[in-house]
Amino acid sequence: MSLGQAQTNSFPIGTAELRVGAMSSAGKLDQSTSVGLIDEASANIAQTTVELKGGFPRLQVASAISEQTGSVSATLREASRRNLNVMLGNGIPAAATVVETTITADLLIGDGTATVAAGAAFTVGDICVIYQDGKPESVSVVKLTAKAAGSVSFATNSLSMALQVANGTIRLYKANEVSLGNVTQVNYFAAALIQKGATGKPIVWNFWKASVGGNMDYATNSTDFASFKLELKLLQPSAVDTGVGGALNTQAAMIATNPFGMLIMDQ
Repeated sequence: MSLGQAQTNSFPIGTAELRVGAMSSAGKLDQSTSVGLIDEASANIAQTTVELKGGFPRLQVASAISEQTGSVSATLREASRRNLNVMLGNGIPAAATVVETTITADLLIGDGTATVAAGAAFTVGDICVIYQDGKPESVSVVKLTAKAAGSVSFATNSLSMALQVANGTIRLYKANEVSLGNVTQVNYFAAALIQKGATGKPIVWNFWKASVGGNMDYATNSTDFASFKLELKLLQPSAVDTGVGGALNTQAAMIATNPFGMLIMDQ
């Protein structure tokens, strides 16, 4: 055997997939919970030790682990509503429902009513977006105050610019907004990091409980697609989490010997 020869086939390669979902799905997250395309991802399990020194000259005679921490980070490429909510600490939102229609008559600045094609299931109080195809700069964000079979009404003076049907399709859709600055408590979720090994077998990191550990930075430029850093703190589940009725009750036996999670490999 030559010097430095490989001892295993454990060679991770390629990008990973990061999944984030409800704590009750810990250990069984599927691809529907993926954050999508990422550039890179990393998992860090750190230990802090304290050292005992004695004698003269003083020598180190013992070492003890005083703290263990864990984190996961990834550079995301998809600014989806779900991803942004997670990064902001809002938790995982319910799946969005698409509600949209077209406006069939010209609009003037300050108009409070629009004629619409029938059939869209809007609700009074919905935050909505009005814009013209091919002209994103024509956007107006309004709040519906009333609706009828062929029209909707919104706050007076909401429209920021006039729109003419002759210039292109005018669209109205319900906004599935992302709340900024409305976090009142920490939201917890499960996570998983999955990568392909050189042998073709998956390498799986399962994390039982995590929370957002960093900030949401949203930045774009004129030369590249945007990217977003997601940082998660790994936490040890509490007795409430693993007890009867808890989100992690079915995983309690595994959590007992794997406090943060598990790294699953074939060898």
